[in-house]
Amino acid sequence: MRTLIVAPNWIGDAVMTQPLLALLRAQQAGGPIHALCPPHIAPVYRAMPEVDAVIESPNVHGRLDLSGRWRLARSLRADRYDRAVVLPNSAKSALVPWFAGIPLRVGYRGEARRLMINRMHEDRRGGAERPPMVEHYAALAFEPGRVPDGPVADPRLAIDPALARAARERLALPADAPLFALCPGAEYGPAKRWPARHFAGLAELLR
Repeated sequence: MRTLIVAPNWIGDAVMTQPLLALLRAQQAGGPIHALCPPHIAPVYRAMPEVDAVIESPNVHGRLDLSGRWRLARSLRADRYDRAVVLPNSAKSALVPWFAGIPLRVGYRGEARRLMINRMHEDRRGGAERPPMVEHYAALAFEPGRVPDGPVADPRLAIDPALARAARERLALPADAPLFALCPGAEYGPAKRWPARHFAGLAELLR
């Protein structure tokens, strides 16, 4: 089975998709997995050993750009994908797999895309709250309504040691000391911003 992953637009969400890709890799016994993603997300998927190829999408987030999506879909047809897993919930994100004629298109119900997603999962089953994002994405590896057996593994990225050494040298950091990065702030303001006291608590735990 040849699989195309349509990636989220945000780095944190992209990281949280890795357990899903590990599940897909285990299920499809060696079939290639390609990730379609915007350029700023591409390094995340290149750090996932489950991904065989990364395709950078020229589409600009927030723009419909039907002609650009149509051209991209035409270029993907030669890869003859069997399945697309569409991770964003927008209608725009489902257009390329639909235009490309990928037979199985998996995703959550999202916005106005009933025709474009043909294995539809419900965002909140039975009115329940959405599970943590790692579990939310991992459920797409299974039939709708089924949940993973047992806990979902934490995301893991494969970091190139040479890149890690170069980054430490550039930032004048010790070569062998543990390194933790705290990234406060959020693109869309306070609603997405972790409270300062939580960062303080985490820093104290790390110390």
